[in-house]
Amino acid sequence: MIEPFKDIEDTRALAQAIVDTVREPLLVLDGDLRVLAVSRSYYLTFRVDRQDVLGRPLYALGDGQWQIPALRILLEKIIPERAAMDAFEVEHEFPGIGRRIMLLNARAVFYADHTHTTLLLAFEDVTERRAIEREKAELLRQTEELLRQKDVLSGSWSTVSPTAFRSSLAS
Repeated sequence: MIEPFKDIEDTRALAQAIVDTVREPLLVLDGDLRVLAVSRSYYLTFRVDRQDVLGRPLYALGDGQWQIPALRILLEKIIPERAAMDAFEVEHEFPGIGRRIMLLNARAVFYADHTHTTLLLAFEDVTERRAIEREKAELLRQTEELLRQKDVLSGSWSTVSPTAFRSSLAS
């Protein structure tokens, strides 16, 4: 049997490479929700430095933007209940990047020795998607209003006699 990972450093290097390969921002948290690993895309997206994230509790990151009671409840249930969190929406004014809408997804990783668990927390910026959805809804609303007005006008024209129409133009 081939053993590609001779020591813990090889395993750690592989794990970090996997985390950095993910396009969406990703945090790896310990059971106490402290940051163990951070993806390159997290640093780029949130415009933060390694020392501002690594080793810190999730709720202390940035300006405390993740200090959300509903998020805390969901994250604290994932490990004991072996659950997952999908598409938890957060809208916040983030330092350095402005107002954003993020979808958060989380999964627990359980290890064979059962001594510890880690949590993968991924972030998807859906700000542009939500803006397009709002614009589409507004255009649909305007179209429906124009069609309603057309129907009203069509109905009122059908009740006007040609003689009355001509005399209204002459006046």
